Amino acid sequence: MKLTKSLIVICLFVSFLACSEKDDIPTIRFSKEIVLGSFNIRSINEEIEATVITSDVEVGVSKTKNRADTFEVNFSLNNDNTYTVSGKYRKISTVTPTGKSSETFATIVVFNDSGTFSVNENENTVTFSATTDEFLNGTYLVVDFDEDAFTLQKETVTIDNQITLTSDLEITFVSN
Repeated sequence: MKLTKSLIVICLFVSFLACSEKDDIPTIRFSKEIVLGSFNIRSINEEIEATVITSDVEVGVSKTKNRADTFEVNFSLNNDNTYTVSGKYRKISTVTPTGKSSETFATIVVFNDSGTFSVNENENTVTFSATTDEFLNGTYLVVDFDEDAFTLQKETVTIDNQITLTSDLEITFVSN
């Protein structure tokens, strides 16, 4: 009797392991249709690191973390490859100079932007060409998406007066 119970338990365990939830989840392929429509912003997060090279050694100058909330934004991506985005949000910045205490401050960002965009379905990117305020400009990697939302990421490196700024920006949009 113990052998029969053991076999039943083993069979149930093996059949449980053989079932996979992934088999039931349809795969969504990234396409232009994912990003068409009207959206609000769910989140904006950015990390910026400032460095300088002195005596052939890269030295950290500061780290900044920006996050945004309280969004009042209208963002439309149209079938004719044009976009408009306008509104405002609160940006909270925390700046930490190397070896010093961090400072946090908030600002209200107001913008009105428009331009054109293109989608590269093979590379999961969206490229924006702004004609006004440049809220969105350049190529962004689509790092996450579904039927209702998508997240854009952009990494940039700029050099200004021997200071290198490395930025990692992530914006999540959600359908209206």
